[in-house]
Amino acid sequence: MSRIDTAKLINQATDFADRANVVRQDPAVVKAWKEASSDLVQAGRSTSRAISETSSVWRRAGCQRN
Repeated sequence: MSRIDTAKLINQATDFADRANVVRQDPAVVKAWKEASSDLVQAGRSTSRAISETSSVWRRAGCQRN
């Protein structure tokens, strides 16, 4: 049974965390995520309006059949 090299594991985890932090702070990445966040908010609003309109028309269409 092989043993885990704890020092190597710690070194790899530290390298990974440092790399992830550099990527997270990159101006292009920050800008892209802000834009994506804004797009998601707008998509949520648009979807909410679409559901509301669909619901309204559904109710009106039901009233017309009676």
